[in-house]
This record gives sequence, structure tokens and C-alpha cells, in this order.
Amino acid sequence: MPPASSSHALCIALVPALAVALLAACAGRTERAASAASGDAPAPSAEVPAGDVPGAPAPRRWSFSEGVAAALPAGFTPAGGRWGLAARGGLLQSAQNERPVFNVVLIDDTNYADVDIVVRVEAVDGEIDRGGGPLWRAQDADNYYVARWNPLEDNYRVYKVVDGVRTQLGGAATEPGAAARTLHVRMVGSVIECSLDDEPLLRVEDTTFPAAGKVGLWAKADARTLFRDLEVGSP
Repeated sequence: MPPASSSHALCIALVPALAVALLAACAGRTERAASAASGDAPAPSAEVPAGDVPGAPAPRRWSFSEGVAAALPAGFTPAGGRWGLAARGGLLQSAQNERPVFNVVLIDDTNYADVDIVVRVEAVDGEIDRGGGPLWRAQDADNYYVARWNPLEDNYRVYKVVDGVRTQLGGAATEPGAAARTLHVRMVGSVIECSLDDEPLLRVEDTTFPAAGKVGLWAKADARTLFRDLEVGSP
């Protein structure tokens, strides 16, 4: 058994080593706590719904209920036809073209690839054509997608227009008799879905225009058409 003086000396020698070990352990616990508090801990795996992503733009809406009659709302540029606010409200295409021209108005500061559009369309008059609808991914006034409702033909169709030439992508029959309908168009990637008065009617795929483009409104020939409550946003 070592002398008492040797045991005392051994204890004194061990004190600094124990102190260093205790300080290191405390430092490790403090560092882990600070890391968790700063957000470095593993994030939860729950997915945030696309519509709830912080900073996502809110849908834009135009009621066309205010303004000077016959004038165009700010930011709307016509590329065919005669467009202006109606005295009773709504944006009216009033040209009565005898030729099957496309009456187009584009919204200048829109630029969407994936897009969700809702608009109320009232067919006022027309002998050659009637009705109309929204257009989107417009690269210019001659290149875009368009969905239109025509109560003269009792159908709802979606087209692509390339260099001013229209090609049908899909169509569905509609019930006769309605003077106004709500058109809803959604495009994500290459998939186009079209509803009429909340009833899904069309689903097609096309890759002609993959890039973002302007949104606008469309009518054909002599179709006098009133548009109300336009809403444009991201899906």
C-alpha cells in the first residue's frame, strides 16, 4: 500500500485532468443545443402545398366594372377587333368582322407558363361566330393557346394558334340555351385542362409552346362578346 503522502500527490495530479474532461463535456452539450436552436437540426419532412409557398404571387383579378365606357383598361393592348369597357360593365369585343379574323387583346404585364385562368363569357351577338374565351402562353398576337365556348355550335374547344393558323387540340359538346358561361383553364407543363361552369370537359397535352407568355382574351369574326370577372394566377 503506497504511503499517504503518495496518495495525496496522486489526487492532486488527477484534479486538472478531471476538470478538463468536465469542461469538454459541457462545451459539447452547449454546442449541440446552440446548433438545434439555430435551425441546423434535421428539418421536418412535411411538404408545403404549392399554393402556400411564401412569396407566391396572389391571383390577379379584373372585374371590368370601373372605368370610362369604350376605353380599354390600363395594360390591355388590342391586336385585332374593337375592345372597350361596356357601359353596363364588362370588357366588350364589339367588332363585327365578316371575315373569320381573330379578335385578340393581350395583357401587357402577364408572363405565365403554368397558369390558372377563370373568366365569365357572355355571348352578346354574332351571325358568323359567337362567344369566345381566354388565351395564354402568347408569344405574340399570332402564337398562343386558346379555349373558347361557342353557343352557335354548342361546343367548347381548345386550340393552338401557330403563325395565325388555328389547330384544334380537343373539343366537347355543350348544352344549348345558355347566354353566359364561366370558363376555367389550367395548364401545367404540357397538360391543358378546361372546365365549363365547374364541369371538367377537356384534357389534352401539347408541347408547341413550352415557354411562358402573355394572357389575353379572344373572340372570332363578328362575335360580340362580353367578358367579366377575369382571374389569372399560378396553379
